[in-house]
Amino acid sequence: MTALYRTPRRERGAAAWVLGVGICAFEVSAQTLADTPISDTIVVTANRIAQPLSQVLADVSVIERSEIEQAGAGALADVLERLGGIQFTRSGGAGAHTQVFVRGAEARFTAVFIDGVRVDSQAFLGGANWQNMPLSQIERIEILRGPAAAVYGSDAVAGVIQIFTRQGTTKFRPFVSAGWGSYQTRQSDAGFSGSNAWLDYSLSVSKQSSQGFNARKSSAFNPDADGFDQHSITGRLGLSLPNEQRLELTLAQNFLDAQYDSDDQPQSDHHALYTLQAVALNWQWHRHDGQTSQVSVSTSSDSDETRPHDSADFTTWGQRTNWLMQHQYRAGEHQFSGLLEQRQEQFQLVDVLQTTTTQTAAALGYGLARHAHTLQANVRHDRQSQFGSKNTGNLAYGYALNSQWRVSASMASAFRVPSLYARFSPIEGNPKLRPETARHQELGLRYQQAHTELGLVAYQTDLRNLFQSIDNRFESTAKAELKGASLSGQTQWRKAQLRFSWDVQNPRDLQTHTTLAGRARHFANLSLQTQTQGWTWGTELRLVGQTFYNRATHTLPGYGLLHVFANKQVHKDWHLQTRISNLANHAYGVSPNFNAPARSIFVGLKWAPSS
Repeated sequence: MTALYRTPRRERGAAAWVLGVGICAFEVSAQTLADTPISDTIVVTANRIAQPLSQVLADVSVIERSEIEQAGAGALADVLERLGGIQFTRSGGAGAHTQVFVRGAEARFTAVFIDGVRVDSQAFLGGANWQNMPLSQIERIEILRGPAAAVYGSDAVAGVIQIFTRQGTTKFRPFVSAGWGSYQTRQSDAGFSGSNAWLDYSLSVSKQSSQGFNARKSSAFNPDADGFDQHSITGRLGLSLPNEQRLELTLAQNFLDAQYDSDDQPQSDHHALYTLQAVALNWQWHRHDGQTSQVSVSTSSDSDETRPHDSADFTTWGQRTNWLMQHQYRAGEHQFSGLLEQRQEQFQLVDVLQTTTTQTAAALGYGLARHAHTLQANVRHDRQSQFGSKNTGNLAYGYALNSQWRVSASMASAFRVPSLYARFSPIEGNPKLRPETARHQELGLRYQQAHTELGLVAYQTDLRNLFQSIDNRFESTAKAELKGASLSGQTQWRKAQLRFSWDVQNPRDLQTHTTLAGRARHFANLSLQTQTQGWTWGTELRLVGQTFYNRATHTLPGYGLLHVFANKQVHKDWHLQTRISNLANHAYGVSPNFNAPARSIFVGLKWAPSS
């Protein structure tokens, strides 16, 4: 693998400090907690089958509900940013247009699922509408970094993020919560969940609104506050059938009204209206001989409308319908899987055009876990109605040096079919665009013992046929290289838990030899959480190096943000949640033309009977 570039001296200090603190804590914990077993989390995102995290060779992280609640009134991107390898840009505060970068790749290169339903949008260049996913409805998030096209097909070039909503696991339990914060932020949630021998269920609704702040830096724009109003509902109904069968119905729906200031009419008050809906019906059969079968039918739709319309704005609507048949078989150390999948996508530029495409696929997977050796191989064949066939694959191998240390290496190929907007838009569309492709290689080192984990990953992804606008028309001529390394770890000592991550990356445009816009070459996270007097206290530190824009001729300076939170069970059924974001009230920016939130406070109260 090509050697990483040298870190600029002025940015080494903060990163080295984070690294040093993390390694010191790692050494202390290794000495004090060596005899304490660590729980092995089960994940499904890496290979679309349930696996212990210790057997997964890919770079996977999990965020549980308890961590999500610490975000207060934040957005999904704010929670994801706590992890290594992830950055985001946003045109203002929560509710504003957001783009999430995984390992330096643009949002369209990450496949996103809600309860197994793909929610990619065909509007503009594609990718999920991150601002349109309510944080309060999420129970768990699994994040896979690195290509997974051999498992998921088109879009999974930089990674996969899978969002899971609430599921009933115990007897009937209602909950109600309310919160208040800066910028006249209001948040309320209510719902219930439960289960018995044959039925489990959950239903929740939420509303969040904020007056916001003036998002634009320039005085040429409307100086009003740019807030948002969001409503969402999620539900799940599961039925246990004879012979270890399960039937499940899931629903997620969201509406967002976000204010913004338009470039076309800078002194007017504009609203972006987003909708999102995801519905799925799943059947699973777990047999005693190690076989598991699954059949699912799902659909998701999204729309994007602006009021009033700008001269270049379109109202867009898209729908994806997916059919999946999957089977897996475990035989001792061996694991086999196969799937058949078909996806149909419809897209409308309302009153302008309507088009439909279809992708069909077949995939095979093989896994081996024998003594010190772990192997994972996947191949997939996709056929797209307008581009023909595409083959992808991945191969990963891991070797356990001892009971704590493991080394791994992997290589993979991936692709993304151009969005329907990019092909057929009357402004910049080009029906001759080709799929964007990727070749990836990765090396990893992992340590795990008791409550301590440490991971180091180095990667390189070569991207080809990227879109760029030439004379107001998209062309498949750009090339890029995503190269970097990520060090992360967590440890626990007595009642204190420490987590850290440090990323060094060089996402480059290979034609202009400049850093890709919106990405920093260095960023780090450090969080510390402890418990005293019935309170759970925590701090989070985010350090970001300078961010490059406009072919690296314009940059945003680096910054550091400190957040604090405190939670307490104030009564048997009542929980108090508090958070102060940007404690030092530091002025910073994640986008060059937009303001970022100043210091903000959020206080929430939740009623959730334990029995």
